[in-house]
Amino acid sequence: MLRTLAGVLAVAVLKLLSRFPPNLIVALGTPWLPFYALCRRSVRQRLNSLYSKVSNFPKPLAYYRMRLRLAALSLRHLTGYDDDLSVRVDGEEHYRAALVNRRPVALLGWHQGPVEMLHHLPPALDQRPFFILTGTGFAPALTRLLDRGRQQTDKRTISLQAQSAALRAWVRQRGVLAVMIDQVPGRPLHWLSLLNGKVEIPCPGNLVEWLREHNATCLAVSVRLDEDGILFRYQPVVPEIKALERLMEIGIGEAPGQYNWSYPKIRTA
Repeated sequence: MLRTLAGVLAVAVLKLLSRFPPNLIVALGTPWLPFYALCRRSVRQRLNSLYSKVSNFPKPLAYYRMRLRLAALSLRHLTGYDDDLSVRVDGEEHYRAALVNRRPVALLGWHQGPVEMLHHLPPALDQRPFFILTGTGFAPALTRLLDRGRQQTDKRTISLQAQSAALRAWVRQRGVLAVMIDQVPGRPLHWLSLLNGKVEIPCPGNLVEWLREHNATCLAVSVRLDEDGILFRYQPVVPEIKALERLMEIGIGEAPGQYNWSYPKIRTA
């Protein structure tokens, strides 16, 4: 009951904040970041550890300021408000080519940059169902907010409970499946090893293998902020752990401060 009420309150606050420009949210929230960092001791220790391992890694307060900006942008994208940033798309020809073949398509993303763009930007076609494999929020109200924000015309969010049936439909109808490869529910069984084993990130390895077995056309999709706005990228990838590790390490290396290092299941050596 308490979690349900907290979720309703959180959604009301998020809907209110979504009306404000992201820069204003960052300006209002920045003075509170030192206190927030003090409350996240384990994350602060991980960030300090990464600072010595990852080139161009930001200090903790700079990292949290970027996380606040990205959260504000993603909130705008979820609730349908414009963010006033230009969007550039690299590799769109790979997505167009994938849509005209006779194989199911998988879009494999990770939690870097304004991640809701990974669900919003790729267009869905009438003849190709578009599924978004998603987790749940800490409360039902938050889950509903995420689902409504991600479900666009001809796009459908799929919960873990409905995953098996949705994957069968995706194969049968040669649809498009959007999935994040760097977070898993429960205890991780497979890991992405980055930076020569210095960082390990949980990965849905069984799903990656399943994509390979069903001959899916796989594209890595990534998004990040740069000095010109938002850069969205499609890249062909073989559905294998090593191939995903290489692309993800390159992508994170371009903007390490925009990756979600706060995820508690990440391991650092």
